[in-house]
Amino acid sequence: MNQPIFPHIPKYVNTKANWTMFRNKLNEEILSLTQKFHTSVVTADTYAEAMTSILTNTANQAIPRTSLRKTIPKHTPKAWWTKDCQIMWRIKNATRRAYLKKPSPATYLSKVAYKQRLTSREQ
Repeated sequence: MNQPIFPHIPKYVNTKANWTMFRNKLNEEILSLTQKFHTSVVTADTYAEAMTSILTNTANQAIPRTSLRKTIPKHTPKAWWTKDCQIMWRIKNATRRAYLKKPSPATYLSKVAYKQRLTSREQ
């Protein structure tokens, strides 16, 4: 029911790739593909599918991927959480931090003013 339209696909970690292995393996596979298709007539679609398969398989062997745990979001926001809610949440936290850091009448009044704004929005 709540399945995402596009599933989270692990991403490649390019900095940890074995590019020498990738290059060598890709050259071998392309050479064998060329020899295989050299003797027969092939459509462009068949050739494109074969090349895509070679690239994907070679990349999977030579380039590590991130784990699925890192790509799945930890928190899915609720439908009712809007931009206004986010702004008010940040104002509340900033006011609270200011009051806790330096309890004074000015910071207390800003806290009171915040509460009044909040209650006026609820009505």
